[in-house]
Amino acid sequence: MRETDERYGPLEWRLPESHAIYWANLGRQMARTKDQLIKLRRNIYQSLYLAFHRGRLLDNTPDGTVIFEPNLDIFAKAHAAYEEMMAEDQEMAPHIARAHRNALLDAIYFFFVHQRLREANEWLEVVKRLYPENYPPQLTLEDYVLQRVGEDVGETDMNKTISNIRGALTQSFYNLAIGEDDQAQGYLLLARNIWNRYMGKIVGGPSEKRVGLPPLETMRAEVLTNLLDRFTPPMAGALRTRLNLPHPLPLPPLRARLPRHPRVRAHRSSRRRPRS
Repeated sequence: MRETDERYGPLEWRLPESHAIYWANLGRQMARTKDQLIKLRRNIYQSLYLAFHRGRLLDNTPDGTVIFEPNLDIFAKAHAAYEEMMAEDQEMAPHIARAHRNALLDAIYFFFVHQRLREANEWLEVVKRLYPENYPPQLTLEDYVLQRVGEDVGETDMNKTISNIRGALTQSFYNLAIGEDDQAQGYLLLARNIWNRYMGKIVGGPSEKRVGLPPLETMRAEVLTNLLDRFTPPMAGALRTRLNLPHPLPLPPLRARLPRHPRVRAHRSSRRRPRS
């Protein structure tokens, strides 16, 4: 396990993909046929891809929910593993290269939203060097990330843009509640970039009033109000604390006894008859 962790990790050994990598790596040393090697290599890079996507566990969230987060610290070794396997098997290299390119594109986006912008730019440069036919030299990090969420350079669909901004703001508040501050800032930056890109294309034009977006702070307040109603009480409380918002006052306890109503005398249908 130590050798596997040093080669591909740090891995989270409470997750099954880490054990899949271990056994496939062990199997490579004992494989006897080419077909066995192909399957074992595929097992390794597919499990590495999964470990990169969800290979970090957060188990100290306010409401006790276990959350899967990307394990960014393994990506450099995952990248090296892809290149090693392509070099080992020229026949299967085009198939591995497609998986490699997808992993690189995911890495750019994940490093961006985790506010690790230097590394995001470094992996973007790797993509442009290895796959220049699809990713030209002039492509910027902001352009790629906006394209990733559907905000193409020529896109002016107001409803789609609002949906993307709300989604980024939701992720920002969620990560703030669970203590993932860098990721919260990354999603807030993404929301701001989408808003600025859209408004920059229509400001001053004839359609500005018709398809202009609400102010970003207004959208952020609406998303926050909605989330505070939807979150579990511990998550909502954690978010209020992080934002320095007042906590709602507790409801008064139910009274043990209902208030007593005044007695109503029974109505007598007739007067008492006099004695004869």
